[in-house]
Amino acid sequence: MNWGKFFATWDGMRFENRMQRYIIFGLIASNVVVGLAAFTRGEVVVLTPPELTQPMKVARDRADQSFAESWSLVMAGLLGNVTPGNADSLKRLITPLLAPSVYQDVVNALARQVEQIKLDRVTMRFEPREVIFEPKTEKVFVVGNSIVSGPMGRDDRDARTYELIVKVRAYQPYVTHLETYRGQPRTLENLARLEKTASRAATAEAAADAREAAR
Repeated sequence: MNWGKFFATWDGMRFENRMQRYIIFGLIASNVVVGLAAFTRGEVVVLTPPELTQPMKVARDRADQSFAESWSLVMAGLLGNVTPGNADSLKRLITPLLAPSVYQDVVNALARQVEQIKLDRVTMRFEPREVIFEPKTEKVFVVGNSIVSGPMGRDDRDARTYELIVKVRAYQPYVTHLETYRGQPRTLENLARLEKTASRAATAEAAADAREAAR
């Protein structure tokens, strides 16, 4: 078929007009779909935190692993370096980031820590060594050393872990879980290993008791 001659006829022009209408309707529909998808998805902001070397992506109500790790490191640094002089400003900084479920516990723990620092006349600082993200629980473990310096200049050092879950609310970090303790991180792997060790110890102790009773 000679398409040039066909489109020059009346029927050809009518056919061309119909095809153009279909194409226009298709473009409008695709634009509507793209617009709705963009509206429901929300804006994604890409940031490069100073504590980490990799960028992090933050949406209105969700973020990636780098975001959780970065803010966990920030929170651990704030809570691990408390002095009587910075306690009030520290409280103003961290309380807007706390979920209601952890707010009171964190505030009370902070008050006790400051009172103990005043009583013992010491200073505390935290030196992070490792940041561990556990995808299954969404927990971040900030592992490091807590150093307590006394009035005579002597330093007491022990291992300490800050365990957090950081969510996102309106592009802002939102801490829904916060716990600190001495020693290694209580990851699922470490907890399973400790449970296995305790089970073997209990079995060995029961066997020793049985042998002792049989004598």
